[in-house]
Amino acid sequence: MPKELYDEDGNKFFYSGYVAGKYLDDKVNTERTEFNISNEQLLDENEVSWPEIREGVKESVNAHLESSLHKFREEKLEHITNYVKSKAPRYRALIKHRKELIEDIPAGLSDEKLDLELHKRQGMLEVEIKERGQEILSKDFASVDDLPEFLDKYHRFIEEVNDTGKTQLADYIVKRKLMLELFEKTLSLTDKKRYSKEKNIHQIVFPLGQISDDIDYEKHNLWIVDEKLSYHVYLASNKKLSQMEVIDTKSNNQPDLIIFDSPFAFVEDEPPFHSVVIIEFKRPGREEYSEKDNPIVQVYSYVRDIKEGKVMDKNGRPIPVGESTPFYAYIICDLSNKMGIFAVNANLTKTPDNMGYFGYNKELSTYVEIISFDKLFQDSKKRNKILFDKLLIS
Repeated sequence: MPKELYDEDGNKFFYSGYVAGKYLDDKVNTERTEFNISNEQLLDENEVSWPEIREGVKESVNAHLESSLHKFREEKLEHITNYVKSKAPRYRALIKHRKELIEDIPAGLSDEKLDLELHKRQGMLEVEIKERGQEILSKDFASVDDLPEFLDKYHRFIEEVNDTGKTQLADYIVKRKLMLELFEKTLSLTDKKRYSKEKNIHQIVFPLGQISDDIDYEKHNLWIVDEKLSYHVYLASNKKLSQMEVIDTKSNNQPDLIIFDSPFAFVEDEPPFHSVVIIEFKRPGREEYSEKDNPIVQVYSYVRDIKEGKVMDKNGRPIPVGESTPFYAYIICDLSNKMGIFAVNANLTKTPDNMGYFGYNKELSTYVEIISFDKLFQDSKKRNKILFDKLLIS
């Protein structure tokens, strides 16, 4: 109900409604301070709950004030529609297909509160679409009595799915574009002629000190490195090996990112993980490395610690890491002269584009790739270019 009402002549008025009836008289207590009426839905047809009373009163008031509320509803809908068009296009499907869901949104909300209300109703729409989709797709076409009616229902459902999916996809693509722009800026010199710290790059790809169970799928940007990394069993970011629940080791080595792929611990005589991925970031612009700081030696030490430790099976029991379990180590850095020397000493091969090195350590079953920041950014940008082009945000 709006705070202010106007009649057909534009005069302001206030409305107060009073509800009376024999049912209320019968349900009032002896002190006449409250009613013995349930807040729950009742099966007894002779009893009425508070929700039913409120809904009935609401319908009566709406009918009584229809002429005054009609203009108010139109103005509120216009305000919400303008907000969606100009600031929140992700809710377009809600306005188009489920306008009735926004009727009870209060008027005069700030943009922040209005967005929250629309977000709640968008969730309701998505749940409804998913339920109807399961119902429609579970149908046996051969058993449908009225095929034209079913096909009409099916096509309307597809239109809603497409409209809802478009807004979600557009949001996700815009987020990718912004993340790549942020990533590029993080690689550049600051106003103080300094490069960003390693942790700033790390934070963009995956939050520091977290594991995969802590982070929603859309809250990380592993796709910048490799799309496949988003699908894994366990990921730890900047945590000691001894703190990881999937491996039993006393090692205090701390990889930037370590990713355990699909487990095979449920099958006898198979390695417990399909693969293990290690990612090391180095500060942009870094040129000097001591032998102790050699990142190739670092990742090899991580691999040895994991191979010497044990992983946990489905019952939480430690089992040896399979000798044949492949490891993939990605070192992401700027290609300084020192890094080039480390790569040559490790028998790594320069990539054809001269923007990295790669090689395979047979003894450790480890594929190693050194990727320059420029290559990482450019390759990711190329992979996503078709999405940006389609959304006209290139």
